[in-house]
Amino acid sequence: MNNLRIGYAEQLINPPLGIPIAGYYVPRYAKGFLDDIKVISLSIKSKNDTVILLSYDCCHIKADMVKKIKAAVSEKTGVAEGNVIVTVTHTHTGPCVEVNCGFECDTKMVSDYIDFAIKQGAIAAEESIKDLKSAKMGYWVGQAPDRIAYIRRYKMKDGSTMTCPPINNPDIDHPIGTLDQRVNVVRFDREGAESVIILNYGIHADTINGEMLASDWVGWTQRTLAKCLDGAKCVCVMGAQGDVGSTHVFPTKSDMNDTEISFPELAGSSTGTGSAAETSSSAGGAPRAGQATSAPEPSTHTTVPPASRAAACAAWSQPTAPPDTTGRPWSAAQAPKSLAQPMP
Repeated sequence: MNNLRIGYAEQLINPPLGIPIAGYYVPRYAKGFLDDIKVISLSIKSKNDTVILLSYDCCHIKADMVKKIKAAVSEKTGVAEGNVIVTVTHTHTGPCVEVNCGFECDTKMVSDYIDFAIKQGAIAAEESIKDLKSAKMGYWVGQAPDRIAYIRRYKMKDGSTMTCPPINNPDIDHPIGTLDQRVNVVRFDREGAESVIILNYGIHADTINGEMLASDWVGWTQRTLAKCLDGAKCVCVMGAQGDVGSTHVFPTKSDMNDTEISFPELAGSSTGTGSAAETSSSAGGAPRAGQATSAPEPSTHTTVPPASRAAACAAWSQPTAPPDTTGRPWSAAQAPKSLAQPMP
C-alpha cells in the first residue's frame, strides 16, 4: 500500500507599488509587475508524518520572519513547527521583507506587507494540506547545457578578488571554482491531480534586473514545465549559487550580460565593500492579471519620500507604465503616479 501523499497550493503575495526591491546595493522601488509574486506550499505526508515546504518569491528572509511563518503555519495546519521548511527563490526583482532594508522606505508599508506575506503563507500551507493526494515518487539528475550559468567570482591580475567584474575586463585572470551543472529533479505523480516537481539547480535568480517585480527564471521555469507536462506544478529550490550567475565576462554571440552589478571584494574576503555600479537599464513589460482570493487592509501611513529616494528612482531610465492589477491583493491606486509624490 502506498502511504505517500502530496499536496500543492499557492497564494499571491503581490506587494504595493513603491515597495523596495531587494537584491542589489542600490535602492530600487517597484514600479509595476512583469509577473505575479507568489508563495508556494508543498505538503508531503507519509503515514503519520507531515512536512510542509514553503517557497517565497523574494531575495531573502531573516530568521525572525521564518519563526513567525512557522508559527503561523503550525497554528493553521497543526503541523509541528519543526516540520515546516521555509525557503526563497532568491529573485533579485522581488519585494523587500525587511523593515530595516538599508534604503529609505515607508516602513509601515513594508511591515504591513511582511504580515500579509506571513498570512498568505499560512493560507497556502492549509490549502496544500487539503490538496493531499496519493502519489508515486521518482527522481532524476540531469545536466544543464553550456551557456546557462557562469562562475561570477574572479581572481584579478593584481591578486584581488572581484565578484561580477565588468565584461571584457582585461584585468581578469581566472574564475575561482568550477560549476556544478547538475539539475536535480524529484517528481510526484498524483492520483487525479497534476504532477508536482521539485527542481534544484544552482544559479542566481538575477536575469532580469530593474524596477519591475518578477519571479525571474524560477517563474519562467514553472510556467514552461506546466505547458510541457500537462499542467505540472513546480517548486524550485535553489542550489549553492553564491558564486554562480548568468553573465559571461567574455561574451560571444547571444550571451546575456546586462543583468548583474559589479562590486570588488576585499582580498581573501567573500563580502563586498559596499560600493556598486549598476550596468544596465530597467526591464519593462506588461504585468499579468492576478487571481488573489483575499486582500490585506491597505496602509494609511503617509510618507513623503526624501530627496535621496527620488534621486535614486530618477536614475533608472525605464518609464512607469500603468500596470494592470486586476485582482491583485494590493491595488495600483495605492501607488503614487510618481515615486517623488507622497506614498499612501
